[in-house]
Amino acid sequence: MDILKQLEDALAGDLLARVQSGTATAAELAVARQYLKDAGAFAGVIEAGSPAHNLLSNLPFDEVTH
Repeated sequence: MDILKQLEDALAGDLLARVQSGTATAAELAVARQYLKDAGAFAGVIEAGSPAHNLLSNLPFDEVTH
């Protein structure tokens, strides 16, 4: 596994754990939002089952469509 993939898995996994446990701070939610934006979540290019997809589907917000 390459280093970038390991880093992505670790970051998304840690953020996901904090979101799921309800302990994510406002700053951590902002990091999650930026991570997902950078990963293409808002352009619809995140693969199902990826760390970013798992994080996105567990955020405590209603889905908004434009």
